[in-house]
Amino acid sequence: MCEFSAGKPEVYILYSERRCIMEKRKLIVISIDSMVTEDLEIIRQMPHMGKLLERSSIIRRNLTTYPSYTHSIHTSISTGCYPGTHGVIGNEHFDPGNMEPEWFEKATDVKVPTLIQEARKHGYTAAEVYWPLTLGDDAEWNIHRAGIHVIPENEQEIICQRSKPGFFDEVYPYIKDSFKLHKYYKGDELCFDTAEYLIGKYQPDVMYLHLVCIDYLRHNYGVFSKELWTGYEYLDKGFARILKALKDQGLENRTIINVTSDHGHLDIRRVYSINRFLRDHGFITVDENGGLADWTAYFHTCSLSGHLYIKNHDPEVAGKVISLLKEHAGELNIEKFYTREEVKEKYHLDGDFDYVLESFGNASFSSDFNAELVQDTNNASYRSSIATHGHEPYKGVQPTYFLYNPYSRRKVDLPQGRIIDQAPTLARLLGFEMTTCDGSPIEELLEEGE
Repeated sequence: MCEFSAGKPEVYILYSERRCIMEKRKLIVISIDSMVTEDLEIIRQMPHMGKLLERSSIIRRNLTTYPSYTHSIHTSISTGCYPGTHGVIGNEHFDPGNMEPEWFEKATDVKVPTLIQEARKHGYTAAEVYWPLTLGDDAEWNIHRAGIHVIPENEQEIICQRSKPGFFDEVYPYIKDSFKLHKYYKGDELCFDTAEYLIGKYQPDVMYLHLVCIDYLRHNYGVFSKELWTGYEYLDKGFARILKALKDQGLENRTIINVTSDHGHLDIRRVYSINRFLRDHGFITVDENGGLADWTAYFHTCSLSGHLYIKNHDPEVAGKVISLLKEHAGELNIEKFYTREEVKEKYHLDGDFDYVLESFGNASFSSDFNAELVQDTNNASYRSSIATHGHEPYKGVQPTYFLYNPYSRRKVDLPQGRIIDQAPTLARLLGFEMTTCDGSPIEELLEEGE
């Protein structure tokens, strides 16, 4: 029998006839990138994930943050805050002229504490494997991805450089075969390999994993395709390894498993280059090599939305640009225009941009000022693939979420939730509060009675 210890909320007392053992709860957060409500029916049919889901509480539709972009949302998952609070307003930093800008990757990019950082203050050990925005974090164990633009020959060296010093070399014999797999499957395989190793050797108290193969399949084959089944079959084998590792260490009844997601997808048919339009109307100039020479207005894409910057926030230029874009909104596939103040009020998104543009949802935006104004979709980039995201949170299929709590026999099935409520909920389950969150604990998930 387990009872809550009144003296130390993060510690639980396990009673038996012969011993009284103090034990901390453990937590594994697994993000399946772009897992949506409709996927639950596939998951139910998987031998291992299905059993876990059967024993879990579910929040079917989780309102995500804006833009619905991976690194921004994962920061909301780990902090319980909106982008305007935590400071990660997309995947990439604003860098005019660079078609592949640097991503938000560093832990120092995040302006508020994460759950892992707070947990470590309360005496928990922590591991992060391919979780966004953990580069340079001081968790005990960290493997950080090399990035989507890395040259394959350099990938392992860059991962080593970006990870906790010494840990990549330690775990390498156990993960080396993962690098033989396809680009996105190898990242997930590395996550499973590392998680299995960590549970077996160190039993970290809190562990965060980020899996991306489902997102890859949606980008390349559409929102719903037969390939999804293959992806979940693959993931199920990885979940089996994690569950077995927990059982082998006697941790299956002490570990809360939080399976979450970040965003949905929308199928698209075209790509529109807003910067090409701005160039054609004199707001962007290029040099003899086609590089950026100067700009007075520049659009930074978030695929199905994007941020419009006006140099020096010049109101006269802003007026001309917005008037022109609104005049041509239909032919540019622009559904909505938000001022910085409006988008902050509606979606708690804030940055140094002047406007946010939202597409109609059937086409994506490009930042390429040398591209044709309108292009066909292609799978060369996640921004232009046949399905993508970045759209307003309420549109399309929704990310889903399920929580296995071995300390509770009570399961709930809730229709709606919010991404920002996950971190404060998990913190409460571990026995501490996160006071910096925009979100609130989900009370239905905290009740641990029959």
